Order: sequence, then structure tokens, then C-alpha cells
Amino acid sequence: MYAYDTNLIIGLINPKDRLHQASFRYYRDQKEELFLLDSVLIETRTKFLQHYLDSLSEIIAFTNIHFCLPTIEELNKLSPQFENFHRLILSEIGKNETGIGVIDFETSIPMAKASLETKLSEIIGKINWVSLSDLTVEQLELWEKLKTAVFSDSEDREIFIECIAAMLQTDLNRFVTNDETFCKQAKRAIVAYHLDRFKFMRLEPIDHEPYYSVSEATPNPLT
Repeated sequence: MYAYDTNLIIGLINPKDRLHQASFRYYRDQKEELFLLDSVLIETRTKFLQHYLDSLSEIIAFTNIHFCLPTIEELNKLSPQFENFHRLILSEIGKNETGIGVIDFETSIPMAKASLETKLSEIIGKINWVSLSDLTVEQLELWEKLKTAVFSDSEDREIFIECIAAMLQTDLNRFVTNDETFCKQAKRAIVAYHLDRFKFMRLEPIDHEPYYSVSEATPNPLT
């Protein structure tokens, strides 16, 4: 069993994400073994919805000023951190015959958010979910020690601790991420706490064309 970090779950869901090919290929070869942690599930839903709506707002603002859709280059100058979502939304707008229907979203962002949340839940719901039982005394003692592990932020530490708890109670033995800093910090922590039987792996983006078609991948949450 293995668990994905938030960035790889989002990469799995968004076919325009830079991590989509790598995330989907790893998942496709062992899909029955993928599990979600609570903290990753919460962060995935929050981050995906927020970034999607932030990108949509940028597109709406540009369209209302210039009376035309922006190019990906123009959007990336405004907010490069949302490039994966810019590409996703522009690809969906491109399927619209008029290509300018995005303006209609301006007064219905709450409805778009609700619809996207439903579709996102449907996709995430197809992935197995780790359910943790009560911790033993020994596991609780380890849990307390892990709270002192050094990570860049509290969210990373929370994911690490939950991951170790899941690994102690289930067959989970790998946590896969694209976050180099988190991976290094997690590896240092498992050595420090003598937990080196567990693995934290970094998955790199794939630069070349995939050997599968996009239609084989996880369904687009917007369709």
C-alpha cells in the first residue's frame, strides 16, 4: 500500500497538471494499492477548489477588460503559480463553441464551486481511504515524540505524523510526493526515530509524451 501527497492527487485529477503523467502512470500500475490520508484529502479538496476559482477569477477579469480570452502566456504573467489551472480552464473553454462563455461564470462562481466540489468528491471517492483505529500505548508514546520532528510547517508535520500512524496500523509502507523538501525532512525524521522500514519517495514529472492517451486517465472533474 502507498499514499499520495496532495500535489500528486491534484496531478492525478487535473490532466493539464505538470505532474499528471507521472502521477497517473504510477497510479495506473498499482491503482488498488493507493490510499488517501485524512489530512491529504482535506488539503486536496481545499487547494484544488481555491486554485481553480483563483484562476477562473483571473480569466474573468482579463476577459471583461480586453473583451477576449487571455492566452496562457498572458495568464502566467499575472499569476504563474496557477499555470496548471489556467491550462485546465482554458482547455474547457475551448470546447465551448463561442469560446467566450466564461463570462457567464462571473455571477455564478458559488454554483461553479458547488458543482466542482461534487465532481471532485466523486473522483476522490474512488480512491481507498485509510481509517485509523485507536492507537496503542506504544504508538501514542511515539506519536508524542513525533510532534518534535522538524518540518518546514505544521501542515507537513501533521501529514508526516498521520502517515506514520497509518503505517503502524495498516499495510501502508510508502508515501509518495513531489515535494523535495518534505521528502528530505521526512527521511531525516524516520532515521532519527528509528522508523527506517517506512519509505518516503519523490516522484519526478515526466518530460516526454506519455505512452497512454489522456482519455485513459482519471476523468476530468469539469466534464
